[in-house]
Amino acid sequence: MLSELLANVVIKVINSLITVYTYTTLPIYYYKQKPWLTLSRSRAERAVREDPLDPGSAWRRVTPDPKVDAFEVDSVDALLEVAAKSRGKNYTIAGVKVEDGGRYFYDWFTYGDVIRRSDNIARGLKLLGIGAGDKVLIFAETRLEWLLCAFALFRLGAVVTTLFAQLGLEGIVHGIHQTQVKYAITTKQQLLKLREVLSQTPSIQKIIDMDGSTIGDHNSVEVLSLKHVEMSGKKSDIKLSETTLNKKDDLALIMYTSGTTGAPKGAMVTHGQIIAQCKSLLCIIKDELPIIKRHCYVSYLPLGHMFEFCAEIFFVGVGCRLGYASPLKLFEGAAGLAPGETPDLVALKPTIFLAVPLVLDRIRRGITEQLEGKPLAKALFASMIDYKDHWRAKGYATPITNYFLCRKARQKLGSNLTFMLVGGAPVSYETERLISLIFDVWLMQGYGGTEVCGASHCRGIKDLTFGHTGPPASGFKVRVVDWLDGGYSVRDKPNPRGEIVTNGDSVVSGYYLMDAETSDAFRYENGEKWYYTGDIGEIDRNGCFKIIDRRKDLLKLQNGEYYSLGKVEAAVKSCPFIENICVYGISTHDYLIALVIPGVTAVQTLAKKSSLDAFSFDQLCANLTIESAVLEAIRAYGLKNGLNKRELPAKVALFADEWTPDNGLLTAALKLKRSAIIAKYKTRVDHIFQSFKSFNSSLVRTHQLQKMNENVANGGAIGGDAEEKWRGGHTDYRMGDIRENGIRWPRRALRDVFPAMVALPHVCERTVAQMRAHYIAQWVTQRSSRPTQ
Repeated sequence: MLSELLANVVIKVINSLITVYTYTTLPIYYYKQKPWLTLSRSRAERAVREDPLDPGSAWRRVTPDPKVDAFEVDSVDALLEVAAKSRGKNYTIAGVKVEDGGRYFYDWFTYGDVIRRSDNIARGLKLLGIGAGDKVLIFAETRLEWLLCAFALFRLGAVVTTLFAQLGLEGIVHGIHQTQVKYAITTKQQLLKLREVLSQTPSIQKIIDMDGSTIGDHNSVEVLSLKHVEMSGKKSDIKLSETTLNKKDDLALIMYTSGTTGAPKGAMVTHGQIIAQCKSLLCIIKDELPIIKRHCYVSYLPLGHMFEFCAEIFFVGVGCRLGYASPLKLFEGAAGLAPGETPDLVALKPTIFLAVPLVLDRIRRGITEQLEGKPLAKALFASMIDYKDHWRAKGYATPITNYFLCRKARQKLGSNLTFMLVGGAPVSYETERLISLIFDVWLMQGYGGTEVCGASHCRGIKDLTFGHTGPPASGFKVRVVDWLDGGYSVRDKPNPRGEIVTNGDSVVSGYYLMDAETSDAFRYENGEKWYYTGDIGEIDRNGCFKIIDRRKDLLKLQNGEYYSLGKVEAAVKSCPFIENICVYGISTHDYLIALVIPGVTAVQTLAKKSSLDAFSFDQLCANLTIESAVLEAIRAYGLKNGLNKRELPAKVALFADEWTPDNGLLTAALKLKRSAIIAKYKTRVDHIFQSFKSFNSSLVRTHQLQKMNENVANGGAIGGDAEEKWRGGHTDYRMGDIRENGIRWPRRALRDVFPAMVALPHVCERTVAQMRAHYIAQWVTQRSSRPTQ
């Protein structure tokens, strides 16, 4: 209490000094920074509705984009050639991290190097028999060789098929079976997975290993090294076509989705659709084109993901350097770093970083946890964040605050970061605000998907607002349509709401060999093809979209009401106790439950306060006190973020596990694979629903328990059948006991006597504590009355 009081006094003194400094120097900053220009750019009209009187009419971006020669072509391989001619073949475009005598740095390649290597690989692949129209699988982690092989295949007129490197064996078999590929290009790590499924994928004839240095075979499948293929092509006299073999409507990619809701679907993508997406992305970075040589994009997300693939093609086209990095070596303390190794971001010093919300939530939680227990530091941090937020919203930069608040945080990202692109899932307002301020970056939240070749919306550079994904990108028309079952309508007030429907030149051709799914998602209306996303959006008066729900996440429960699982997860995922969360319900019950991977630091701090710090993290996750406290925190956080009481999880289960793409519980884009998570914890989920019958009946049971507690607190007995069961039917309480305050407490007794108690989140901590004390007293009395052996 004293420390908090002292912190408040110190903060008031500091704020007073800052206020005097601010208004004394304000005229100088006003003259130098010209904040009115920043505000005018932020408030500029970006999108208009085609029919201003129709709330269901489509929106389109109105700001014009510059012309880039590399995007005035019909194919991806032609894009590389034109970009090299525009910038010069000695222009640096791609880099990889190398080590020399304990020193780590980036080795850079020019356009000429990229064209020469990809052409040599193309010749080597042609020697193997690969030609126009052949499908070739690239199954590898993100690296320069991935892009070189893609350019080589496009040079031959071949079709690239992709699978996420983190995909499970079942998904790998599905993708290979569907495309019937004969050739696979992979890495040493992924080759182990391919070998496991070769007996189930007889179409595979040759495998090319990016890491290998020798030639071999496995199960009658020839295994070659990429180095051997490249050298063979370099020595050969095969001549490649001087002009592209591809036309605008030729198939370039079969890009598989991550399989969030089922088996991965192969999106068919033409060369023209990829080029159209590159043109659309110009709206994000057009103001930076004159100084693009200063910029560097860090490439670490899966190239088997559509947005990462199109982003790299885009940056190659505009001349922005690409630096390849490993997701396991990005930051200081990352698991993949060798002793003494420089983190990739520190070595590369990128200016553009693409992130997914889950990563940003973890960074935000880490910052919050570091400030816990430090009242002065916490108050000072909050004050500086609020100060920076206040003046940034008025169009000002805050260089002194940036020096003290942001400098060390920016050093962890290489010190040069300017733009952070966020996509893959909605990011919370709190996370978005904190990350943009603490790292002093322009955070641009986007929205899209594989079916639109990446991004169909993005908030622009210098946009000072948060909480939305911006207007449609250039070349797109986007509208919302009624979904009355879910309660969304284009006539909703104050803003139209409904399923987001997208039209544009980069909407893909459909799903490979999946006609029913294609017909359901892609529909022709008035001669235009529209993609029905399944996401629910809200459009503000400026044409900026906000993702608020998802059709496939909507669940109808026993009470006849619809509940959005994704909405609940988004509302509570920033709770300090949550590392990751999966909300679930079944139609025969009237409540939701939450499966939670808790934050280690937050749980251990709670355990210390509850005198449970002697237990391991696994034991804490199974502890009823911890479970109850986490549930209450989640419910309070949900109410704070706009959920109503019936949307709040009624029961929580904690797991000391990890959910990762490698174990099949997350997609490569770090989205939940809900069905896989529920299948993994089916026994626990079933037990919860069996023991916790009804939301309504639980309220009645809570009242009964509270009445019992009042009797206990007043010195009375529990009474009724419960006391009889306690005294008469359960005498062996030793198994499952836990030690608390030096006494063995019979957990099994609690579960046997009051099975509803362990399932009720509504019982207050005081009730639980008092009833536990009663049980301990009863048990100690019973034990003491036993004759000695």
